[in-house]
Amino acid sequence: MSDYNKSIGPNLKKLISEKGITAKDLAAKVGVSPTHISYVLNNKRKPSFELLDSIADVLGVKLIDIVKESSSEYSTRTQQTVTIPVLGNIPAGTPIEAVEDIIGWEEIPKDWLNGDREYFSLLVRGDSMYPEYIDGDVVIVRRQSTCDSGDDCVVMVNDKDATLKRVNIYPDGLELKAINKMYGKRKFTKQEILSLPVTILGVVVELRRKKK
Repeated sequence: MSDYNKSIGPNLKKLISEKGITAKDLAAKVGVSPTHISYVLNNKRKPSFELLDSIADVLGVKLIDIVKESSSEYSTRTQQTVTIPVLGNIPAGTPIEAVEDIIGWEEIPKDWLNGDREYFSLLVRGDSMYPEYIDGDVVIVRRQSTCDSGDDCVVMVNDKDATLKRVNIYPDGLELKAINKMYGKRKFTKQEILSLPVTILGVVVELRRKKK
């Protein structure tokens, strides 16, 4: 796609953020899959003129607002950062890169990707990790299947939706602990880790909280 306008993805991300619409809602309104919109937002798929025209109508903007070239200042900034999706939920059995419940975007330093590292972000729901994490926080997560004892991780248990918990590791297994004492903790033997299973999807590396 050497002739593809790489400004389209960043322009669209900015516009849907300004309009307060999610990528999933935009996909429904223009009649394509959320995955298709995700690919367009990340410049992984060249959109048709008809699709861009429909998106412009839905967002209430001009087509030029979507396809205009980025300024040199914006181009320099985007060379130093990359955007990652904010996921509202991670369904059981679904690879992170295929999750369609994208509700926003966050920027991280580009050099974080050195060494083939991968990141995603997750919207915190509920109060099980209160007061360190509150409902509505966004956590930046480094994708990995192992962690150190005491790390806060996104974990999948028993093929259910992913959960944010503090992981304590012991010689005979591990413990998932809610910071909020009302929720307690749960320990798993090595056999249970394999049989249930208990799967670590990633380690929290940063917390982002909006004032309003």
